[in-house]
Amino acid sequence: MFGAGGGTSSYREVEETDLLILWGSNARETHPIFFHHVLKAIHRGARLYGVDPRRSSSAQWADTWLGLDVGTDIALANTIAREIIHAGLTNETFIEHATTGYPEFKASVETWTLEEGERVTGVPAETIRELAHAYARADRAILCWTLGITEHVTAVDNVLSLINLALLTGHVGRYGSGLNPLRGQNNVQGGGDMGAIPNKLPGFQDVEKDDQARARFEAAWGAPIVPKYGWHLSQMFEAMERGELKVGSCSGRTQPSRRPTPNTRRSSSRDSTSCSSRTS
Repeated sequence: MFGAGGGTSSYREVEETDLLILWGSNARETHPIFFHHVLKAIHRGARLYGVDPRRSSSAQWADTWLGLDVGTDIALANTIAREIIHAGLTNETFIEHATTGYPEFKASVETWTLEEGERVTGVPAETIRELAHAYARADRAILCWTLGITEHVTAVDNVLSLINLALLTGHVGRYGSGLNPLRGQNNVQGGGDMGAIPNKLPGFQDVEKDDQARARFEAAWGAPIVPKYGWHLSQMFEAMERGELKVGSCSGRTQPSRRPTPNTRRSSSRDSTSCSSRTS
């Protein structure tokens, strides 16, 4: 789904798709269970493209590896988008019924010729063309990304540039085609799916804005749900500084050293009434 850290495709769909793109993702090492499903797809005959500055262990499984220069993800995505448009491979029906702003987007990528894309990204023009045509022509295709896309100052725009590729080709919202962010920490995706985040119920349903969802969970759980967002991690530290959060429990990580402005965080932890930490 767009706007939340959840994918649009299931593991079963990954196994049964025709083409997979791992963009900024070394799933072979970092998401081994997920990659097991990728291998099932490969053994079925699916094509795998790896987009990563490094020739990672995942890229070694790929039919084609695009070793772009660091920080040029948007340039590569825009070049792919322009090639899809100029080759007449867009899904016009999907674009008309499910998107907005297409004329503006089309104009924005016009300068990203294959030659310009090669110059900026370091990926050969013919390889960019191959991926663009393969992705657009595939009956079913799934695009996945990980921290190689999101741990940049342009992280949001990086993700949007990949989403635009799926919208151009209609590779979202139907079985076997989708967009899957592979989350960065152990089972953070499962925690999000199950509602272990401060503003969502299970299934990424909004705890404040979705009255019907809240009513369903109140009936299932037999308890009222306060329609108010909780604090995410950074807001918790800010609440400590304000004296509003009195108790904190940190399990499995050395939190003060892993967040920005550590001196402030340590001070907040010392000043709070109770703060315990446990690592295993």
